[in-house]
Amino acid sequence: MSVKKKHIAIQVDSKLIDEIINSGAKTVSESTDNQDDDVRFTLRIPNFLIDGIDEKRKTKFGKISRNQWILQAISEKLEE
Repeated sequence: MSVKKKHIAIQVDSKLIDEIINSGAKTVSESTDNQDDDVRFTLRIPNFLIDGIDEKRKTKFGKISRNQWILQAISEKLEE
């Protein structure tokens, strides 16, 4: 004979549920309204360029990410 656990109903305050729902992330319309946000995209870079970027990064004082280095390089090129 198998023994089954008795199901216990839990009472949850509806205000708490509303708070959880309303504390979520932005809606699709809210997130597309702001045009000042960063744009994300995938950049495919050959291995030899990554090796060159890493060598240049090592010559700088302190640690700098590849992403930051690439952004600085693009900024410098745009200023020319």
